[in-house]
Amino acid sequence: MLVGGLIYQLYGAYVVLIEREFGWSKTALSAVYSLFRFESGLLGPPQGWLLDRYGPRRVMRIGMVFLAVGFLGLSQIERLATFLLCFVLIAVGGSFAGYISICVTLVNWFHKRRAMAISIASMGFAVGGFIVPLAILALERWGWRATAFATGLVFLSLGLVLTGPFWARPEDCGCTIDGVPEDAAGTVTEGPRFTITEAITSPAFWTLSLGHAFALVIVSAISVHLIPHLIETLGFTLRQAGFGVMAMTAMQFIGMG
Repeated sequence: MLVGGLIYQLYGAYVVLIEREFGWSKTALSAVYSLFRFESGLLGPPQGWLLDRYGPRRVMRIGMVFLAVGFLGLSQIERLATFLLCFVLIAVGGSFAGYISICVTLVNWFHKRRAMAISIASMGFAVGGFIVPLAILALERWGWRATAFATGLVFLSLGLVLTGPFWARPEDCGCTIDGVPEDAAGTVTEGPRFTITEAITSPAFWTLSLGHAFALVIVSAISVHLIPHLIETLGFTLRQAGFGVMAMTAMQFIGMG
């Protein structure tokens, strides 16, 4: 919810306000977001290794610190280069504290209820849209610098607290997979496992990867340009555009449910 609402879905509002202040082009601001998502993709393999070695809690807490530093730095920017640097830090933090770490944890905790668990967790991204109007109120009242600074503090405080329950495996804290009793836990059987080589040579792997990639092209474009389009083309106010994002994510919430 925090990553979705305060980064991905709110980026368009930052675009509008930063463009007004500095006069940077939408092309440059979109390029920063593209590099942000590209970097997140590159971080996938090393993040997987870190999750296996150190567990999700440590990785996610490191991510929250990167997010905090990135947003605190964002509140002080004066140049496009420093804006890009801040989003490099935010990209690292968003990856480490975000979807991959959460899914890896859920896969270890659930077997029979795994699909349901992942779908419920994924709804957090849609729920993040409901905090966009509140964040926009802060942007209008206190400005984007103060809001970015406060966002950094939110990730540093609330984010670190939320990562507390992320044990790598249920047995690490006296629980069992799917919450079944100890004497029945042994009946839980996993499906086939693949090596990296087997996975990347599988047609299913590339079908899923390409499908996800093409979907994210649309999602990323909307994340960057929806709020500027609503304001500059359709004449919405920034606050009205925020409610537009909330309405869109409400449909996403229903779809995931």
